[in-house]
Parts: sequence; structure tokens; C-alpha cells
Amino acid sequence: QDILFKQNNLYAHIGLDRDKALKSLAGISSDYPEFEVMRSEHHTLFAAVSLKHRIKSILEIGTYSASCTKLLSILYPDAEIITMDLPDDDPIFSQTYNRDKKEERKKFINERNSLIESCGNVTFMQKNSLELTHNKFPKFDLIWVDGAHGYPIIAMDIVNSLSYLEKNGFMFIDDVWKDKSKNESHY
Repeated sequence: QDILFKQNNLYAHIGLDRDKALKSLAGISSDYPEFEVMRSEHHTLFAAVSLKHRIKSILEIGTYSASCTKLLSILYPDAEIITMDLPDDDPIFSQTYNRDKKEERKKFINERNSLIESCGNVTFMQKNSLELTHNKFPKFDLIWVDGAHGYPIIAMDIVNSLSYLEKNGFMFIDDVWKDKSKNESHY
């Protein structure tokens, strides 16, 4: 109860209503029960922002299965969304999230691509997020950094995408590991 009280106060402090956001998500979850599998507080945060702010453009770094991409597409149906993830043939893509077996990886890719295709307002870019500085993007109202979670990649993703953030825009970051033992294994 103490944690919920603190969470609600944090939302209120920045002008958002967590309870309304949770009700909004409950309605979406009834139509899309697959969202419940990976439910996280950032979904609530996205819903709260969608109820209060007009978001026209979103950059998502780290597509993974595209379930969050789909949620963003539903919450922000009028926004242009760019989601970016490693190319399917990148060795890091194959070596993470149990995608080392060819058939499992193929199934994962097909399911992800199918979910992305079901979103009418999403463009999928297969690029390493470290190439972000090589692109000319417009400014984004919302940037969701959810790619690699350890240092130094997370730091580079934040810095590289910050120049694309619209004034008064939102940047959210997921799963920053502060414990040195949880940093990317190859760093």
C-alpha cells in the first residue's frame, strides 16, 4: 500500500492520473489479453501521458516482440511511431533472449513482424541504435529507450536520442542496471 501511495503521488506530482491510466489499460487489456503477460509500470505511464498530452511522434528504441509497440500504437493512434531494433541477422540479436536456435528465432521474427504489421502508424527500422546519429529524424514528442540495458549502450542510447527530443517532450527509460555485475556481458 505504501508503494502504491508513493506511485500515485509521483504521477500526481507531474500532473498525471495513475488511476485513470489503469482504467484505460484495463479496457485495452480486455481486447488484447496478451498485454498482461509483459505488464509493467511503464505501460501505466504511457497510458497516463496519453490521457493528458497530445503526442504526435514517438521513437521506440528496442522493439523486442513489438508488444509495447502495439500498445503505443493503440494509446496514440494519431502518432507517427518509429520503432528500432537490431537487424535480424545481427549476431547480438541471435545471441540474446534465447534466439540462438534458428527455428525459434524465425518464429519470433514472424510473430514480431505480424504484430508490427497490425499497427497502422508504425515504421520498423532494423538498425543498431548506435547508428542513431547517422539518421536525420524529426523531433519526437516521446522517446522510449528500451534497447540494451547495460552500460555503455544505455548511456549512448540516451545521449544519442536526446537530440531528437522535442522541447517539452518525454523520454522514458526502462531497466537501467545500476549494479555493475548486471552490465552487458561483453563490456
